[in-house]
Amino acid sequence: MIAEFYDEPQLVPVVRLLSLSIFFNILSIVPIALNKKELRFKQMGVVNISVQAATGIIAIIMALNGFSYFSLIIQNVLTGFISFSIFYFLYPVKIVSRIQKSPLKRIASYSSYQFAYNFINYFSRNLDNILIGKYLGNAPLGYYSKSYSLMHLLVYNLTHVITPVMHPVLAKHQDDPGYIYKAYLGVLKLLAGIGFPLSVFLYFTASQLILIMFGSQWEMSVLMFKILALSVGIQVCMSSTSAIFQATNKTNLLFKSGLISSVFMISGIAYGVFYGEKLIDVGYGLVVAFYINFFVVYYMLIKTALKKSFLKFLEIFLLPIAGSAVTAIALKGVNSLKIEHVILDLLIKTFVFGLVVAVFFLIPEGNREYLQNLIKKKNKK
Repeated sequence: MIAEFYDEPQLVPVVRLLSLSIFFNILSIVPIALNKKELRFKQMGVVNISVQAATGIIAIIMALNGFSYFSLIIQNVLTGFISFSIFYFLYPVKIVSRIQKSPLKRIASYSSYQFAYNFINYFSRNLDNILIGKYLGNAPLGYYSKSYSLMHLLVYNLTHVITPVMHPVLAKHQDDPGYIYKAYLGVLKLLAGIGFPLSVFLYFTASQLILIMFGSQWEMSVLMFKILALSVGIQVCMSSTSAIFQATNKTNLLFKSGLISSVFMISGIAYGVFYGEKLIDVGYGLVVAFYINFFVVYYMLIKTALKKSFLKFLEIFLLPIAGSAVTAIALKGVNSLKIEHVILDLLIKTFVFGLVVAVFFLIPEGNREYLQNLIKKKNKK
């Protein structure tokens, strides 16, 4: 059915092989969840990095030996199988032959909303690939996917360090929304302080990043990446919201927010595919949808779930926005130098970005006293 939808017979063996990966990933859900519950994040990190490194090397060897895109498929299947085997060994789960209803009833009200949210969120986030591949063709899909995957990689790696830990840690305080709110503000200041200036940095370094990481053949992806980069800051922040909805036992609100968000996401994608004139219109539609969802989701989280002032909450973004403005001015100044060496240009811009983030981090995190003491010592010298 999938091969017929895209009119591409070669997808038949691809999907059949990838179904094995789905099977192993499903088997891994409970062992991984139990390891998270025990806060074994260091152990899990070592396993994930080791497995990705090993299967990545295998994929590269296969690609160099002519296996083409099958190297990525085999890597996916091996990752699923090896990860399941290791996590099952770390936290063995007794497998029974019959379905027990009592555990399902205990988690039904919580998990049903969680499942519905994940289901809607997945398809609303991936509808762009389906429609672009169907109506705009494989080449535009390739350029778009390369831009989106690089953007998503940066967002994922920045947030995955923090957000998986938030739910199991904050869930212990689900009856104290004040504690959760205060703890979350600390995390959000960190995410926004990096994420907002990062959006600007990625916008100004899009060409260098694409050329260095993927080569000149992907130059058509640069403009799309620049557009998508404008949403990185708010995506970094929003990626943490689901953990707070879960920690406060408000998965029903999580589902509602996901439902509303999916409407805007689908509308943005549909606008780009069916009414836009170029592929980049999909990017514009998505970015607008991300910004609308930012206000909708946070209003539901702060005002409804945590019972706090939404307008006062928005004040924490003033400093990250200021940091973004300074980053933009500084990087525009670097652009005016017209540095021809791609790597040197990227290194200078990275240094400027790091400098701005460092300065704007020291100020909001209450380290004014540290700065004052540092200045006093310098003056004495």
